[in-house]
Amino acid sequence: MAARKSIVSLVKKYGLFMCVPLFLVAAYFYSDAMYPQYKVTAKIAIRDIPVTSVVDGIKSKALVQKVISQLPLTAKFYSTKSPKKELYGDSVPARFVFSGTNKVNLPTRLEFAATSGGQYTLNNNDTITYHQFNELVNDYYGKFIVEKNPLFKSSDQAFIVKLDEPGNVLNQFYNNLHVEPAIGNNIMTLSITAGNSKQGIDFLNMLLRLYDAANPHSAAVAAPTPVTANTDAINDNINKLKQKTWALEGEIKKLREQNKQVVRIPRAKSKLDANQAKIYAAIKPYVKKPVDQFVQIPFVDEIEDPELNDEVNEYNETELAKQHLLASSSGNDGEIDTTNKKLMMLRSDIFEKITKPVKNDNPGFVLSSGNPAVAAVIRSKEDSLNEFYKNIRAERAQSEIVKAAPVKPYTAATGSRLVILEKPEDNIEYIPVNEMLIYGIALLAASVVLCAWWLIRNLRKKTTSYASFDSEKINEKLNNLFAEKQID
Repeated sequence: MAARKSIVSLVKKYGLFMCVPLFLVAAYFYSDAMYPQYKVTAKIAIRDIPVTSVVDGIKSKALVQKVISQLPLTAKFYSTKSPKKELYGDSVPARFVFSGTNKVNLPTRLEFAATSGGQYTLNNNDTITYHQFNELVNDYYGKFIVEKNPLFKSSDQAFIVKLDEPGNVLNQFYNNLHVEPAIGNNIMTLSITAGNSKQGIDFLNMLLRLYDAANPHSAAVAAPTPVTANTDAINDNINKLKQKTWALEGEIKKLREQNKQVVRIPRAKSKLDANQAKIYAAIKPYVKKPVDQFVQIPFVDEIEDPELNDEVNEYNETELAKQHLLASSSGNDGEIDTTNKKLMMLRSDIFEKITKPVKNDNPGFVLSSGNPAVAAVIRSKEDSLNEFYKNIRAERAQSEIVKAAPVKPYTAATGSRLVILEKPEDNIEYIPVNEMLIYGIALLAASVVLCAWWLIRNLRKKTTSYASFDSEKINEKLNNLFAEKQID
């Protein structure tokens, strides 16, 4: 009995501190359940209708279900040596086929191994069953057929297979598919998050192929504008933009010549020294980060090249301005898109300077900027020049779209509705599991619980408790006082 009371007392006194290891254990299981992902992105242009009317057609469960039925996406394969790296394509030994009443009754984890003679084994909770390829498997966890992958060459290998209900698989791919229309033009961005980059590439390509086949570009036109007229108008606009660009380039060149002064420096500084090379190497990973991540380039004060120093400072200031736009309710998507494009151009210039440092023809001299006010005017004009360049590229892209879709008068135009501007193969981003962030959130949550407990405990101690009135004790004290008064 005494031991039990002591245990209860210890739990009351120190039991709350158990929330710290409990939160850490929960964070461990949560991070263990998460797997590294790949984000694959494609950019397409819509030819004949507004892009907003295409979003619902592409982001539909019916179309995603067709894609899943066309690709081996019903089961997830992992190697026993790398249990978190999802396999796909020719690395997968087999394909699980579900049709009709064939389905998974509950999420299941199996061990799969191919044997000789067209057989394979399934290990579920230490229960091994032997099966033939292409025969129906009917077990408590599901009903399906396993087909052998003819592209798979290895043998005597064990794999981990994760099966889930078809509805859950559909929801996973549907929720990981993002369709975002661009503002101001008929361009749309598609992205899918998957456990394997090749899987994401095949998913987007099949999605676009099935949508294009079901929704071909076809429109009856009474009197369409000839393609030559459209291209002529675009070319006239391009020529006007070029003339403005040339005039602006001339102004920038004159300002740069006026703002340059020659400063003599030691001959040993004419080449990139080892210290600057190390700084450039340290900067390079920050420059190569995706533009949607918040990046502040370090070592600015240690960069000896004044032009590169100004560009890095301008990049950091632009990045902070972008964060203010994202945080404020007044920031619109157009301003954010313009800021992203400016960041990409600055990042490209910085990357070129730190990877290919240019040597001076005269190693005894180096050119540096003079008046800061003139330098600010130059930067402003360069921003305008970059806008002209961007408009010229947009006009050329529109010209290519028009040329790719020739229209004959008084006929129906047919063909592909989608024009792929950026292929999925060219836009792959690896998304690792951030375990440090998960553990940090767990510790923060445990700290909040401990602080709340400490505050409640202190408030209780400060609360004054009044004893209840006892009539008998009060009468006894009054009688004693009265007796003492009589004696006196």
